[in-house]
Amino acid sequence: MKAVHAVLLFAVLTGAASCAFTRKYIFVYTALDWHGAQTYCRTHYVDLSTINSVSEMETVSSYLNKASWIGLSGSLRTDQAQWSDGSDLEFAAWQTRYSIKGDFFCAYLYKSAFVKEDCLVSLPFCCYKWEPEIIVVQQMMNWEGALKFCRTHYTDLVSLTSKADLHSVRTVIRNNESASLWTGLRFLDGLWFWVNQEPLENLVTLSPCPARPFHCGALKVNDYTLETRNCNENMAFICYK
Repeated sequence: MKAVHAVLLFAVLTGAASCAFTRKYIFVYTALDWHGAQTYCRTHYVDLSTINSVSEMETVSSYLNKASWIGLSGSLRTDQAQWSDGSDLEFAAWQTRYSIKGDFFCAYLYKSAFVKEDCLVSLPFCCYKWEPEIIVVQQMMNWEGALKFCRTHYTDLVSLTSKADLHSVRTVIRNNESASLWTGLRFLDGLWFWVNQEPLENLVTLSPCPARPFHCGALKVNDYTLETRNCNENMAFICYK
């Protein structure tokens, strides 16, 4: 009887479909300096645009008809650059011509090339947000209450099945004041699982036999690692829609 109950509960908990986070780009015509553009994007969306492949660059370029800030900045002295949202610089298409006084630069995108420019220059800019959208709900609920809330008002509690998913969530929660946030990670009938039915991969290194009632998984905001928590604790949580 106990085994049947566990199977039925597992079926209920894993009822939602899986998802993968992708960037949606938003072009803003208002001209601002790079830091002003960064603040605007972080306030209204996620951040200034990050471009990690030729296909992403072509997608963004197709919407731009003028030079526009992207989320890339760095040092001329060290020849190092980084994305505003903390992503690794996996792809770059630099235009070699630039004229900047000083050491630091910011980059804009123009005709499928990254161009170094003085960060104080005012330009339109390109932001991004995640689809499906990641929502941090500040209401304090236990794990099952959080699951029900997400499925009632959005789609589901978030499942972090890859490093890319973890990075997507990190860009949204980086300034959150909570110590930990509920995720869709649950231990039941001897197994850890994500509620979207995706495999755990190597992100989950939790105890294979956690003590009761520490059978729910939360994401620590300070270092973005997963931890076991008492399922009856009340805390904020992460949904997606």
